[in-house]
Amino acid sequence: MYLIRRVWTVKRREARKAATIAADIGKAYEEAGQRSATTVYFNGGTLPGEKDRVYMQWTAEVIDSHTEETTTRASLRPASWAPSYASSPRAAGSSSTS
Repeated sequence: MYLIRRVWTVKRREARKAATIAADIGKAYEEAGQRSATTVYFNGGTLPGEKDRVYMQWTAEVIDSHTEETTTRASLRPASWAPSYASSPRAAGSSSTS
């Protein structure tokens, strides 16, 4: 069995907000049956150690990767999530030739 942990360094004073988003993502994976129960924790600066870090961890029997064929990533995103690259020219399929 493996303990898998993801760690994010977030903007100052944004750890709680990022942890809430990570918890929502973890819950979506759990409900889809693709992950065991997740634990999310963070240090917003009140404890010793690295500040403004968010941690999400879960256990798995094997380390594998879910691909587009098995996971529709858009269905796992919180409704408030929007990619910053969606309005870029490359996202629309055009390329710059300058």
